[in-house]
Amino acid sequence: MSGSVPDPQVVTEGATRYGVHVLRGQNHGLFLDMAEGRRWVREQVAGHAARAPGRGPKVLNLFAYTCAFSVVAMQAGAAQVVNVDMSRGALAAGQQNHRLNGIASGASFLAHDVFRPGAS
Repeated sequence: MSGSVPDPQVVTEGATRYGVHVLRGQNHGLFLDMAEGRRWVREQVAGHAARAPGRGPKVLNLFAYTCAFSVVAMQAGAAQVVNVDMSRGALAAGQQNHRLNGIASGASFLAHDVFRPGAS
């Protein structure tokens, strides 16, 4: 094989887009083994949103990493998602994932270590 890999690279899962960095060791920006978890979140949020039109659920995304769960929750009709992760860099990638999918509002991003009360 020859050539180069764009960095970052944009991949799709269904109709959702994610920025990934395939050349950066183990943390590429998207956990492929969590595809079923993302599908489950999408279904749960969509179900709640359908039962209460105009009042989508509020979602707390702890250990948000690059916010893939947040993106699918917002796409499925969540009213609000709060993303919490100790890595500001991961959250910045999460904000980019929201932008890649045309999500301009409804999500917030909090850099915080949940195991250290008062830490930011």
